[in-house]
Amino acid sequence: MKLEEKLGCGDGVNTCNDSKRGTPSSRRFSTKTLPNPTCKAKLQAAIQEVSRSAFTVSRRKSLSLAEITPTRGNTRNRKVTTMSDTNAAARRIFKVLLLNAWRKTTKERELRTEDLRALQDQNKELELQVDALHHLRKSESQKRNEAVAQAQVLHRKHEDSLIENKKLLKVT
Repeated sequence: MKLEEKLGCGDGVNTCNDSKRGTPSSRRFSTKTLPNPTCKAKLQAAIQEVSRSAFTVSRRKSLSLAEITPTRGNTRNRKVTTMSDTNAAARRIFKVLLLNAWRKTTKERELRTEDLRALQDQNKELELQVDALHHLRKSESQKRNEAVAQAQVLHRKHEDSLIENKKLLKVT
């Protein structure tokens, strides 16, 4: 079995020729002017005919899924409506303006959501700080009340000891 090298698009067609291809010459050449004026007239006539024969084809819009597999609904034969150049230009300008406005609003919305997120985070941190300060105030108040109570007890003991000393001095 002979292994053949096939050059192509994978369809098994050999696009390479076994015969040698001629290489183009590298010497300069210049175009020759046609001596016959009828050739020039024929070329101009052909150019005009080609430019005149440019025709427009009414394009059909692609079918929707409902039109490809019709159900109970009516199928429509939709065609692309042809617009004048001014209408097409106006539509393009409108699309560009609408797209720019949409982009601007989405950017503004993203900025606003980022600002809102930052403010919400800051609010949470401030609430935590308020809670911490509230607990600190309560604990400090409790410590102060305990210190005041202890001071009152010590003051009472001091007064009792003074009274006892006075009694002892009177007795002696």
